[in-house]
Amino acid sequence: MKNSTQLLAASLLALGVCALVSPGCGKASAPKNEVTLAEMNEVMSMMATWPMGAPRTVDALKKVPAFKDRPFPSPPAGKKFIIDRSTGKVIIGGK
Repeated sequence: MKNSTQLLAASLLALGVCALVSPGCGKASAPKNEVTLAEMNEVMSMMATWPMGAPRTVDALKKVPAFKDRPFPSPPAGKKFIIDRSTGKVIIGGK
């Protein structure tokens, strides 16, 4: 009985927190999730089979509708995102 009471209390607390936070989180004010390297490579794999093929540059990849209005991450200092032509994957390479 004690465990079910604790579970109910925890559930109500979580519900209360959600109710307090939700009104301030409208679609217009919510930040867009940053594109991940895994997502870039997933799109590259899918597009490789398309008649037009996959983008040849990361700048062209940024124009893909799946990434519309989503920021791309900054690569580590002194590096940049490049497309490895032999694997068709986006990698982090030197400048």
